[in-house]
Amino acid sequence: MGGCTSIGSSNTITRPDGNGVDFLKIYDFLEEVGRGQFAAVHKVRLHSCPSQCFAAKVMKKGVTFVDGVVHTPLSKEALSREVDILRVLEGKKNVVNLHSVFESPAKIFIVTELCAGGDLFTYLSSQRSGKISFGDLSWIGYQLLSAVDFCHAHHIMHRDIKPENIMFKHQMDQSPLKLIDFGCGCFMNKKQGGERAHSKDSDENEIEFATVFAGTPFYVAPEVFGGCYSYSADVWSIGVIMAVIMAGYPATDVQEAFDLMQEIQGRDLRNFPGMPSNLPEAYFDFLDRLLNVNANRRESTASLMKHDFTRTAHDFGTSEDSQQLLQAHGADGKKKRRPSFLDDELTQSIGRHCTYLNFLHFQTKAAVLIAASLTQAQLLKLLVVLEASTMGDLGIVTLWEVREALNSIGEVDLLEDFGQEGRTYNRYAFELAKLKNLVTNYAQVPVPKSPRNRNSTMVAGAGLGLPAAGNSAQFLNIGTEAGAKKFTKKKKFDLGGSVHGTRAFG
Repeated sequence: MGGCTSIGSSNTITRPDGNGVDFLKIYDFLEEVGRGQFAAVHKVRLHSCPSQCFAAKVMKKGVTFVDGVVHTPLSKEALSREVDILRVLEGKKNVVNLHSVFESPAKIFIVTELCAGGDLFTYLSSQRSGKISFGDLSWIGYQLLSAVDFCHAHHIMHRDIKPENIMFKHQMDQSPLKLIDFGCGCFMNKKQGGERAHSKDSDENEIEFATVFAGTPFYVAPEVFGGCYSYSADVWSIGVIMAVIMAGYPATDVQEAFDLMQEIQGRDLRNFPGMPSNLPEAYFDFLDRLLNVNANRRESTASLMKHDFTRTAHDFGTSEDSQQLLQAHGADGKKKRRPSFLDDELTQSIGRHCTYLNFLHFQTKAAVLIAASLTQAQLLKLLVVLEASTMGDLGIVTLWEVREALNSIGEVDLLEDFGQEGRTYNRYAFELAKLKNLVTNYAQVPVPKSPRNRNSTMVAGAGLGLPAAGNSAQFLNIGTEAGAKKFTKKKKFDLGGSVHGTRAFG
């Protein structure tokens, strides 16, 4: 049986709008639209006005018990920080708008505007035109830079900019973009409770640095792995996203793409896996500036908003009010396209995004099937086998390796239940963290002391997931700053969920 215990009698959130009972008096729950290890997002509507819908993020607080095992979700500080950040930003400049906050002894309810267009991959895959124009790409890039620039102006780093945290208001072309999920965010200003270190540049201007590892490794800047970074780390993450929008997520070439972006000399981003061959120079120049490996030379968001590539969007304007959208689409609702460069060169991008989105859905179904079909002992054995595989250091395995691992522990290939759909994705990168997050609901396992891992035990749900046994212990270290630094030297990374210190924000 599961249960939850309050971490204290005092509220975690300053000035909540009410408690859990108040929340239920104001809102009706509709369908669930997303779920992580310690939170679920639901579509809700107002009792008083059923046509008005919002998104409610329901977060567990305190200590959770599942089958007698202790799980520790977010700290009080982390729970309150996300709300504090949203209150400061006030939903301006492409940042999601906070509507209200409620707190019960067991949960926190964060109600924000509803983004019905879905996340980045969902939105791109849904475009009726079947194409991504450079006008569209410029518009997305400009809005994302605008959101992050506004955060930085308020001494806030997001630290987990990735496709899942970029939402769209609707599925029409040129939809307003919204940056969401500040669970890994931080205040850099000490007056706001920041976690910065002090330094000065050549002109003796004070620079604000953060030192705690946070983010989703594929999208994280090189300096974050080193444990000392500043606002420009968010700029790098935008660069990775702008590459992925054009080329598609490199599901079968993840390490190759990661290594290419981090090359110091002789790098040519035209070689990014899946990148269309004949794209304007302005795009690659923009990408090179975003993905400058030298953090001190990486341009600011304000500067990049004036780049030739984003000028189309800048000239178009950034207002999100209904009049602006009407002018963009026309009274009949048909889109008036902004000038674009080579639409025909980008027609395959939608197909790549659709394919990867389908794989993400398949990956979730496969992880749930495996976790539900095997015993706890079988799951632990499976994870040990997978972590010892060829791509173990990456935190990913191919789907084919999952099949082989199932066979090696004497179990039938459960993925055969998916038929041809499963075989289609044999070379795709399967995130081990997806399976670990499910397993942590059922087990707490001691971690043996070894040169790779000095910790004697870990609580289930900490780090990137399930503590492993034997030689697989090195996999856990990526969830710590020390482990992140070590993996950087190898130029390898763990594709697990977002990480803040030793806490995973799946």
